[in-house]
Amino acid sequence: MEKTELANIIEFDPDKISGEPVFRGTRVPIRALLENLRDGATVDQFLEWFPGVQKQQVEALLKPMTSVDIYELIERIRLKPALYLGLHSITRLDSFLDGYSLALDNLNVELVGNPDIWYFHDWVAMKLGKYESTAGWCNLLLESAGGHEEKALASFFEFLDEFRQREATVLFESIPETDSKWRCEINPTTGVENPLERPALVQIVKYTEDRGVFIRYVGADGNLVDREEYCPSMELAFERTDWLVQKGAWTTPDKLHTPS
Repeated sequence: MEKTELANIIEFDPDKISGEPVFRGTRVPIRALLENLRDGATVDQFLEWFPGVQKQQVEALLKPMTSVDIYELIERIRLKPALYLGLHSITRLDSFLDGYSLALDNLNVELVGNPDIWYFHDWVAMKLGKYESTAGWCNLLLESAGGHEEKALASFFEFLDEFRQREATVLFESIPETDSKWRCEINPTTGVENPLERPALVQIVKYTEDRGVFIRYVGADGNLVDREEYCPSMELAFERTDWLVQKGAWTTPDKLHTPS
């Protein structure tokens, strides 16, 4: 979106919501749209609740995500966080991205980015020495920063840069047993289980020099068929894959060694 287009949608006025970005001609903060979409509202519902906002404004604000990936959006936020977030706040960033994601879903627009940002949760957990990332990257970084929103936001960008530049070293890999079960998704309407794509290869990879490793499930086309799983040790990685791969079946990529 060009700067002139953005100026027609958003305005900053110290007399309106303490200078927080609002829809031009209203006192409705941009944050209200994103938070409502994040909480499950549709664009039409939002327009009904905030009649001063024009549909063209909302559509224009959401339009950039149809042609850029998540990382391009984040780079825009990095350059001008106050424009998008109002404050240098990791909590605001989390809400903004959640709202955009749900808005795109409402518009049937796919959110893209390579590597998949979903894996960023586990990356942050690993970097902070946590066992898992159920708390989410926002809470993990905020806790690490002692509750300091701006410091946590700076850490987010540092961690994200490392995440995007990471390179995997394959330590072990194996073809999963043909008779082992694989994961299914349940149709919420019918309750029927639909099997997900089965991996053609299971790998244990390493990105950093610490003890933590990741389990990867690779499809026949070379792409991941499920999210990576972070394990703080190699022993745990073997344990968490023993339902799919017998420990003795693991080999290194050059097939010169198998774990005992």
